[in-house]
Amino acid sequence: MQLESKVLCEEFRQEVNGKYMLLGVYRSVVVVNNFPKERRWLEPMRWCFFAGVNLDRKKDAGRYVVRSISEAGNSCMPDIPLEIKADGDDFVQLPIRVIMNMKEAGEIVINIYKEGSEEVYFELGRIFVRDAG
Repeated sequence: MQLESKVLCEEFRQEVNGKYMLLGVYRSVVVVNNFPKERRWLEPMRWCFFAGVNLDRKKDAGRYVVRSISEAGNSCMPDIPLEIKADGDDFVQLPIRVIMNMKEAGEIVINIYKEGSEEVYFELGRIFVRDAG
């Protein structure tokens, strides 16, 4: 697998023709938690991560899960199942929702794991959450 593109945004929607509409696109993968100070680390934070990945279908075919992890928080989302078939286009778009209960500023990593394995197969990207101060 090879990451061709990634976009962090607030929401995405798929149109009937299959194209995606990205809303609230961030300029970088650094997000500032600007919730009011008294609630700043109490409410889940939510983003959408949109990745374009080139595949080697013969090598990458199989069942996987996409998982968001952070030492600074806990994911509110179950693993996302992903099946890559041996035939098809070598480029796929992966729209991923990320909802985390962050305890403090930190990094969120979005990885692909082979189904049933805890070993990272491919890292899709990272989101850095900063405190607004």
